[in-house]
Amino acid sequence: MQFDIESIRFRGEPAYAEALRKMPGIEALSAKVFTNSAYIRRTLLASRLSIPESAAPDIYRTARELTRRFGINAPVELYQAASAENALIHFSVTPLLLEVRGHLPALLDKEAMAALLGRGIGHCLAHGANNPY
Repeated sequence: MQFDIESIRFRGEPAYAEALRKMPGIEALSAKVFTNSAYIRRTLLASRLSIPESAAPDIYRTARELTRRFGINAPVELYQAASAENALIHFSVTPLLLEVRGHLPALLDKEAMAALLGRGIGHCLAHGANNPY
């Protein structure tokens, strides 16, 4: 069963998206953010640690399971940064670029990591390149 993001989308999103579209320079920024995966990956590799699947097989397995559940057909890459504990999604079409910060991989159990990754992947689904707004 395909996950239906529209069933939980914030009703105010069309109005906020319209307001954003009126901001100067937003189209150029949007194009850079959503279409230049190579630029985003270079930036990540210059300032973060790329986590290979062999170093975090459980996290990769969880991320792939979540993308499958959400109907996202893209490979996953994980990165780690030394800073306060947090997680981010970088908006590239493919691959799906997930970042964990601080000691999160060591601190979270499988369920908590799934919740954290699911939140990021959900943001990609809701606000990423396929967002109609």
